[in-house]
Amino acid sequence: MNIINILYFSKRAISFSIVIGIIFSLYYITKLKITKSSFKTKSFFVQLIYVCYLSALIQITIIRDWKNFISISDISYSIKTVQYIPLTTTKLVLYMGIGSFIYHVIGNMFWFVPLGFLSPIVSKKFNEIKKILILSCIFSFTIELFQFLFNSGVSDIDDIILNVLGSLFGYYCYRLCKFKHKNEDL
Repeated sequence: MNIINILYFSKRAISFSIVIGIIFSLYYITKLKITKSSFKTKSFFVQLIYVCYLSALIQITIIRDWKNFISISDISYSIKTVQYIPLTTTKLVLYMGIGSFIYHVIGNMFWFVPLGFLSPIVSKKFNEIKKILILSCIFSFTIELFQFLFNSGVSDIDDIILNVLGSLFGYYCYRLCKFKHKNEDL
């Protein structure tokens, strides 16, 4: 994928996440009015960033192009494209050149770093590495499943492995920040 395609998909993801962010904001404000709760600025913005991140991730990995997303794919074709042998794709892109390797490895990890970093901030139940590991496995597997069903990408075990590594890196960054600012709430 070249830089023009990356910018094109990034623009679509940002646009999609802004729309979802506006919907979330309206929901959040409506919920506060109904429950007569006070507005907590920090909590709202962290949740808004999390929702926008997740929606951008879903747009880039699953939806991509609305016309492909609308119809369920030909299962026989999708089964042929599934890569279930670990590190096969990673080795292949290494031979294709350093640019392809970086895009595949760093890209798959990069998109999941915020999941590991933001999840324990949004919800204290994700404050353990085991729970981040489970969350990232389930979320990544779900993306690969939807890519399979909607033929919106290639379902690949390497993607799951790299996504989980990205989440774990994000979680370790969260723990490092929490350690450095242990007197503050993250």
